[in-house]
Amino acid sequence: MSPRFLLPLFLVLLAATTLSAQIHIEPGLSFGRQSYANNAERPRNVGGAEVLVRGANLGVHLAIEYSDLETWDALTVTHIDGAYRRSFGNQWAWLAGAGATFVDIGDFGTDENTFNVEAEIAKRFGRADVFARARYFDFTLGDFRTEVSPEGPEVAVGVRFALR
Repeated sequence: MSPRFLLPLFLVLLAATTLSAQIHIEPGLSFGRQSYANNAERPRNVGGAEVLVRGANLGVHLAIEYSDLETWDALTVTHIDGAYRRSFGNQWAWLAGAGATFVDIGDFGTDENTFNVEAEIAKRFGRADVFARARYFDFTLGDFRTEVSPEGPEVAVGVRFALR
């Protein structure tokens, strides 16, 4: 089954969340590191923009991440996840999610579809959540000379702001 078939599922989840509870829209930015199995690719910095749309505990998490690969080109990764977020204590929360991942390497025109899982812990400061996240997804892109694939999870820190 192609991950592209999961998008309608996430849209249904979003609609159900919208109808069942007050909606929280939380855009944010993240910065992290991803290591690669290819020796030519040292661990690379990853920057991302994201939005979490959720009801009380269930939601949809969309993240678009960018990294500049040394031996290839710009790597753009889009994650569309169903997410479960739960508060504990006064100012803390954890989030777990899974979903489709779309990987694209710019000028080479190569892409791959795969799945990902994510886990994060967040501390609330007013309307902002500062979080630490680990996300695992696997892909292999390459040509007859060089392949690139992640080695281990991507780790990131970031901040999201509650709009409503």
